[in-house]
Formats: sequence, C-alpha cells, structure tokens
Amino acid sequence: MSIQKFLIEGEKADLFSIKEVAEHGCSGGLIPSLIYYVDTVKFYEEHEKEIWDQLYQEAHDHGVSVMKFLSHFNGARDVGSMTQLKNMLAWWACEQAAHRILAEREEE
Repeated sequence: MSIQKFLIEGEKADLFSIKEVAEHGCSGGLIPSLIYYVDTVKFYEEHEKEIWDQLYQEAHDHGVSVMKFLSHFNGARDVGSMTQLKNMLAWWACEQAAHRILAEREEE
C-alpha cells in the first residue's frame, strides 16, 4: 500500500484528517498508528523505497544532496540513532503525501 493510500484509508476510517496532517505534521500524534517508534520504524521499513525515491526527487528539485536536504528537516539536529532517523522520515513522508493529496483535491 502506498503512503497516499495509507492516508486516504485512515481519513476514510475517521482516524485523522489529511488536512490536519498537512497543516500540523505528524509529531503531535495526529496519526494514531504513527506515534511510537515501534510503529514509525515499521512504517518506514514498509515504505523505505517510496520514502527514499521521494527524498531523492525533492533533494534533486532543490539542487542539493539528499544528506544536505535531510539536514534541514525539523528535528534533524536531534537525530541520534537509526530509530530516530526512521521516525523522522516516516513522519516527513506522511506529511509530504498529505500535501500532495490536498493539491490533487484542489485541482479537481
């Protein structure tokens, strides 16, 4: 299941609002299944290729390396382990997907 599909299904189940995810991010616990490290790491591992494809594309679009791009993420300074990195990337990927979904909805 893609990240966008995950978000759309969560919104349909009335677990969270995609608009709120786009506006406020994931760090506040808006997505119930992405609060704890065990869950965010699992999500990251299930979507690792999609996340890194998106990271590469975004970094390329900004004219920087992926590592430089990552260094500007909210919370990047506090990453001290692979678990924390995977958590940050899982949240980032969901937030980016939420923005894409909202943009698509506005176009319709």
